[in-house]
Amino acid sequence: MKPLNMKLPSIVCTLPTEGMRSIISTVSISLEGFLPSILLLVMIIVAVVIVAVILVVVVVAIVGVVIVVMIIGVFVIVTIIRVVVVVVVGVSFILKLSFMIIGFLHRIAL
Repeated sequence: MKPLNMKLPSIVCTLPTEGMRSIISTVSISLEGFLPSILLLVMIIVAVVIVAVILVVVVVAIVGVVIVVMIIGVFVIVTIIRVVVVVVVGVSFILKLSFMIIGFLHRIAL
């Protein structure tokens, strides 16, 4: 038997390295690309927390002022009622005293 001197075709596999690099660079996830997004998200969260705290402080202050005004209002109303009662009692006492004096004078004159 005679050896066959046949040449086999050589297959050369070449990778498109330039194209692969561009695909890898667009697909790869790097922290540098997400850093501005993360910072923006943190800033939005901080802003929402600050606004929420300010709203809570304002609501608590308004409720406190309303309570103080209500307490002062109750004291003022009670004081006004007391003054009115004293005036009415005083006027009725003066009228009663006047009628007693008129009755006494009427008895003396008859």
